[in-house]
Amino acid sequence: MPGLLARLSEIRVLRALAVALLPAKARSALWAASHDHFTDPSEQFYARIYLNHLLREVNSELPDRRLRVLDLGCGHGRFSIPLAKLGHDVVAVDKNKVALSRARKYAAQLGIKVDFRNTDFWSEQLGQFDLVLAIETFDGSTDDVLKLIELANRCLALGGLFAISIRTRYYQMADCIRRGNYQGALDIATGTRDPKWLEPLELESILQENGHRLIRIVGIGVASGLRLDPFSVLSIPENLTSAQQELLEKIEMQAGSVREVLGCGRYMFAIAKKEKASNRAVTQT
Repeated sequence: MPGLLARLSEIRVLRALAVALLPAKARSALWAASHDHFTDPSEQFYARIYLNHLLREVNSELPDRRLRVLDLGCGHGRFSIPLAKLGHDVVAVDKNKVALSRARKYAAQLGIKVDFRNTDFWSEQLGQFDLVLAIETFDGSTDDVLKLIELANRCLALGGLFAISIRTRYYQMADCIRRGNYQGALDIATGTRDPKWLEPLELESILQENGHRLIRIVGIGVASGLRLDPFSVLSIPENLTSAQQELLEKIEMQAGSVREVLGCGRYMFAIAKKEKASNRAVTQT
């Protein structure tokens, strides 16, 4: 079944029809079969940037420790598998059975142990962790962020790290413009559209209001994008030579850390340290 879904998804018209007509569960299976984050060269390009930023802070804040890691919405395992390879104990959770099946296969091929779980992470008691990841788990409206912070507060040990990646307001605006929806773009730009998309200072404020000290916030994909992405006119990593990719990675690492630029990327990635005891009542600024 996954092989058939992958072949069908290569036909652009069928894929567009699928998005419009298929029920949510079938769309999810089609996505997992057709866009594999563990093998896609552009997604692996961004994974290296995420992990570079993440491991800098892990090595600084939680050095020389075997961490208990929770990967929320792990997908095909592009973060859970590398972290487990480094020797950490990783629990990776996702509702998508097709993605998890592939993640288990990749981990087994590499001889790496990851506790992959096909479950709803909102309801299950997952335990206590030193590092909680929510990387591209949701697009990242204000409501999404508040729910993820509440979950992190329940699962994260005091002094642990929470890493969250969400779409930027600028990306959402650019995507509307690409599709010719100028009124939608204006509503996003003015902050009057529901759902409301966050800017870097707003994300930082929400984290701080809920017991997390921001350690690092960067832009991911400030000079490149995927196919059918508003930033693809700049560059698409998989289309570049190895030398060009190496240079682009350096550009992304440096430019994404500039405060004036990070809010204009495809995603913004925040790493924060939990400094207050868990509190189920999440505050919205």
